[in-house]
Amino acid sequence: MRRPRSTRAAALAVAVAAVFAGPGAAAIDDGSAQNPATETVFTPGPDGFVSTWLVLGPLANEPSDATMPAVLWAPEALPRSGARTLSDRWTWNASSEEGASLDRKKTGTAYLAALLRTPRARRLWAATGSDGPLRAWLSGKEAFRTDTDRRAVKDTDLFALDLVAGDNLLVIATKHPSPGPFRVFLRLMDEAFGRPADLTVVLPGLGESPATLVGRTGSLRLERSVDLDKAAASAAVILDFPGGAPVLGSIAATVSADGGPDKTRSATIDLTAAGSATARLTVLGWNDGTIPKVVEIEAGGARWSARVAMRMGDVKALATASADMGSAARLADVPRTSVESVAARVDTLTSLVRAGDEDTRYLGSEIGLAAKMAKELAAGRDPFAGRRGEIQRRGYRSAIDGSYRYYALYVPRAWREQKERRFGLIVALHGMNGLPISMIQSVFGVADVPGETKISRERAPKPMNDQPFFVLAPEAFGNSWYRTFGEVDVLEAVARVMERYRIDPDRVYMTGASMGGIGAASIPLHYPDMFATAVPLCGYHSVLASSSLAGVTLLPWEKLMASARSNTSWAENGRHLPLYLVHGTKDQPRTSSVLVDRYKQLGYDVTFETPDLGHNVWDEAYKGGRIFEHFRKYRRDMHPRHVTFLTANLRYRTSRWLSIDDVAEYGAWAKIDAVWERSGALKATTENVAALTVARDEALAKGTMALSIAVDGQAPIALDGPGPFALHKDKQAWLAGPAIPCAQACKRPGLSGPIEDAFYEPLVFVYGTADKTECAITKRIALSMSNPGNGTFVHWPVKADTEITAEDMKASSLVIIGTPRGNRLLASMNDALPVHAKLGAVIAGDTMYSGETVAAAFIHPNPLEPSRYVLVYTGASARALYYAEHLPGLLPDYVVFDASSWGRKGGLALDGRPVLAAGFFDHQWKIAK
Repeated sequence: MRRPRSTRAAALAVAVAAVFAGPGAAAIDDGSAQNPATETVFTPGPDGFVSTWLVLGPLANEPSDATMPAVLWAPEALPRSGARTLSDRWTWNASSEEGASLDRKKTGTAYLAALLRTPRARRLWAATGSDGPLRAWLSGKEAFRTDTDRRAVKDTDLFALDLVAGDNLLVIATKHPSPGPFRVFLRLMDEAFGRPADLTVVLPGLGESPATLVGRTGSLRLERSVDLDKAAASAAVILDFPGGAPVLGSIAATVSADGGPDKTRSATIDLTAAGSATARLTVLGWNDGTIPKVVEIEAGGARWSARVAMRMGDVKALATASADMGSAARLADVPRTSVESVAARVDTLTSLVRAGDEDTRYLGSEIGLAAKMAKELAAGRDPFAGRRGEIQRRGYRSAIDGSYRYYALYVPRAWREQKERRFGLIVALHGMNGLPISMIQSVFGVADVPGETKISRERAPKPMNDQPFFVLAPEAFGNSWYRTFGEVDVLEAVARVMERYRIDPDRVYMTGASMGGIGAASIPLHYPDMFATAVPLCGYHSVLASSSLAGVTLLPWEKLMASARSNTSWAENGRHLPLYLVHGTKDQPRTSSVLVDRYKQLGYDVTFETPDLGHNVWDEAYKGGRIFEHFRKYRRDMHPRHVTFLTANLRYRTSRWLSIDDVAEYGAWAKIDAVWERSGALKATTENVAALTVARDEALAKGTMALSIAVDGQAPIALDGPGPFALHKDKQAWLAGPAIPCAQACKRPGLSGPIEDAFYEPLVFVYGTADKTECAITKRIALSMSNPGNGTFVHWPVKADTEITAEDMKASSLVIIGTPRGNRLLASMNDALPVHAKLGAVIAGDTMYSGETVAAAFIHPNPLEPSRYVLVYTGASARALYYAEHLPGLLPDYVVFDASSWGRKGGLALDGRPVLAAGFFDHQWKIAK
């Protein structure tokens, strides 16, 4: 909507240009391209983002603080479209995304300006993020500044804007030091951290047409739905304004389709100041007939079009398959893995149809195969029986988030259902943004083809030479780095394959490239009695030596957490795990050689090749199927007399016949080294071990042989009977038998922290509803944290505190976000937790940390269901809760912090960002005094 400006604004627009003294001084040139007596009004986007601004620069020479008032916000210098300031003109920049993207090529300082108009005095919260240092002024007074050079991440900084009734000039300056991405995010929130009502964003001097305004800020999307129960499909047409919508009143819109029963519909879009900045225009539904190919919308003179990209035949075929799966799920004679795989296939294909995938050839073929498989299941037959010499798309339902997870499996031609022959299994881990079938192709020596996309390689695998191995490529939730839930996915997929097929457990191997190269070392070193050998290619095996931590001084617990993520730290577990590593000379081979050097230092079996290549060494390493010849040479030694095992987490505690059951100090490495002599005597040395178990290995000592064990140089303890044999440490003495169970909630394997340990578990994210001042922020954080993105495909459920049931707590650990007054569930268990918040403070143990922005994160057994965790993000106020996503990755059991001065979020380490308290709880989950 264009309207006459307010009396004050109009007066400012026609004020005589002033000449002022000082560096960078310049006169104001009104320009002739714009009408200075007009203004354009916008509302913030549905989540409060503002991405339409008046923009000046970037300027190579910015004004000094002394001259800046006259340049930017003196009455005669009010920013407006078309006006010249310094050596440039104010222009307008609009985006249909949440952030503003500025000139990528220019360097210098860019200024963004707008008037914030409100009918009443109020406080707003502004959340920003930019690709450089940022300053903000409100009505000429500095409201915020950070000199941190960082990458643009939304919601990095939070600061208050105290508005007066009427117009308030907001100016943001951000530096662009070098050509490249240049983005700025601004989210405006009310005092309850929701979208501010009765607030508009005004750009003076802007006289653009409605078509231009709507076209530049609006974004059309289709929300496709598939109802398999009804064999129906539909599409909601949504006109979204993520970064704010122009206030143009109620405008007419027309939705048209090129076929189907709903060819044309009319609608009204509410682009008033009270509008939602999102318009859900119509729903086109089909349960028969032709689905249109294209939907077009015209609104305010602007046009958009979107391809519907759904076919009714696909929907009906999937509906039939789903119905057949309903009966197949009750069949007891069909292998579970086959039922899961067909269900996962139907689920995945339904998701592709819902997403509007336009690869009709692929969809038609795969949906037809899924329908055929479902029909076989319904008839009581296993659709995978007898299928061999091919890559199969398989799947299972993961307990992590309840979704179907996809894995690819090559079944060798020599496989026969009724034969007794056992086969080796190669587990192949894809790299960043990689895909399972493509990974199997690589292992078989099918090289990447220039110009070939990852999707086309995945969907149209090329012919391969047969090998007498099963080859499994997990998806691992995408870019999980094969840690926590990603590692769980790999192990679940391996278990499914070994459940279904005759796999020789002594011939299980692992390989991977890049990110997969990290996992191909980390998983076998966590489970050294599971794999015969591993081949990590072009991996990164020491977080401590990574460029991301170069020059960073780590706190003691950060060192532990970084070492726990470093494969070099686990290398001692590789006594019976030969490694073969390949890393190109043009790709920082040191990231692999650190693990090689550690293996050599230990005297372990390791081979290292450094071809004159860049990052892609997999084409050469896997060329001609030679990796299969390498694997043929190895079998797992399940009965070694010498076992070494160390761990930083008791989720990993067993190697062959030896287990670590408890440690003296959590938050520290534990190690055991044991030798089983031919006489039946065992000798062991330990570090930080409080309890252990020895299983009788019949290959080393027959059931009638007398056994004894001497631990840490103490007198031998007789081990009578078949075993297993438990020992525990009482003060300084080792005694036979298990330790006395802890009378209260104590740390134990799988329930010992640190914070990251929760992510091995099924999770439910819980936001609070009891206090309206924090409901919006906790829900937004819960939704964000439950869907981490960046190519990671995990989607944990999110529920309100009032929706959590006893069954939820038995099945899942909880991630609770809120304060005890705002989250009812947290309030119900607050007294049993070692860290808790109250208004204006956080209390950790016996210490109170006061301040509005003090926050805390910690892990603890759920007092209402002690077999599961609660991971709590809490704080002294709703404002403090905002910082829950600011924490770095390397965290202990608990941390109390004030992130309001951090200037950045995320990363691995604090890197100078202060914390108030942090560390590991003791055995009883208490903070040591």
